[in-house]
Amino acid sequence: PMPAERRPRRPFLTARWSNLLLVSYAVDDDALRPHLPPGLELDRFEGRAAVSLVAFDFLDTRVRGVRWPGLVSFPEVNLRYYVRQPASDRHPERRGVSFIRELVPKWLIAATARRLYNEPYVACPMRSSVEAGDAAAGGTVRMRHWFSLGGSEHTIEAEADAFAALEALNCG
Repeated sequence: PMPAERRPRRPFLTARWSNLLLVSYAVDDDALRPHLPPGLELDRFEGRAAVSLVAFDFLDTRVRGVRWPGLVSFPEVNLRYYVRQPASDRHPERRGVSFIRELVPKWLIAATARRLYNEPYVACPMRSSVEAGDAAAGGTVRMRHWFSLGGSEHTIEAEADAFAALEALNCG
């Protein structure tokens, strides 16, 4: 008999990222060593370790193809750094990211990610906004991501020429 055909499995999580702000900067190795998972090394750019502060909106989020009410669209902010696993006789060199902290506005998302994936998620009040002017008229685009954590309010904000921002979106 023929083996039964397998149905393709749905991805666990699908979503679109929108309103992305990414700021990367070099840091001393000592700041990242306490976070480095066993078996991994810091990946470097021009000889320096780097972290990235990433703010974006998750849109049209689905878990196993299902849209969960109240959990479909939400902002996230994360602080990540870059790692590599040296090549071995079992695999080639691998590169990736490791997270120091991931912020979301919903406790259910944070609790699930911590429990199932051991990810450093924390729930806190958050919001994001985009104000876009007319690119043809020389307007600007302003993205703002706000969150409250540890008794303090924080804002990540960027403004760009609307035409340049649209050109960046179309380059790929």
